[in-house]
Amino acid sequence: MISQSDSQNEIKKEITAMYGLIREQWTNCKVAFLSNDLNASSKIIEDEKKINSLEIKIDQSCERLIALHTPVAIDLRFVLSMLKINTYLERVGDNIEGIAHSVIAVNKGMSEEVSAFFQLHKLLSAMDDMFDKVELALVNEDTEIAREVKDLDLIINSIDKENRSLAQDFVQNHPAELQFLLHILSVTRKIERLGDLLKNVGEEIVFYKEALVLKHKGNKAKKKEIKEVLRDE
Repeated sequence: MISQSDSQNEIKKEITAMYGLIREQWTNCKVAFLSNDLNASSKIIEDEKKINSLEIKIDQSCERLIALHTPVAIDLRFVLSMLKINTYLERVGDNIEGIAHSVIAVNKGMSEEVSAFFQLHKLLSAMDDMFDKVELALVNEDTEIAREVKDLDLIINSIDKENRSLAQDFVQNHPAELQFLLHILSVTRKIERLGDLLKNVGEEIVFYKEALVLKHKGNKAKKKEIKEVLRDE
């Protein structure tokens, strides 16, 4: 029978592999959204099947570990966190696939003017940083980096909220672009959701390593700080 340690190492390898697939999906997502690249969109939709298959495999690995080894303490927290992280990553994939479908349905290029108006490069850059930090935290089981993910999520939330307030000005100046505006807002909302899900991954890493639950702690003070940072830029 495979040892508990080996089972945990195998689960971590599977989670890392899944994260690699998600990163590739995100790279294609940026190209699809900004450049209206239908080939990139189609690849996202096709590769989503790999993510779904891997999600099932990881679930089965976690269930097998629990059944065979009845883990306790930090080992139990590990498997519970991996189950949740697996679900969160699969949902990240679902949202990226949703963006791909939206790009195909609208099939309209993004001008630099529109991209700048809705701060899309800043939004995507913040998401890039978030993906980088989550990967480091996940691979190295680094709770300090995992905590930093939350700050980036607040920046993404702030940009998304500001974009929604700008939407009325945009449609007044470009009334014929209402459908395209709805597309942009739909995509940016999905990106905001990606941020929420990756923040959850960071929180699960902290729970696994430190037995701490971070949800809803310190949000008000941090939101104020983030707004000041955005205002100074």
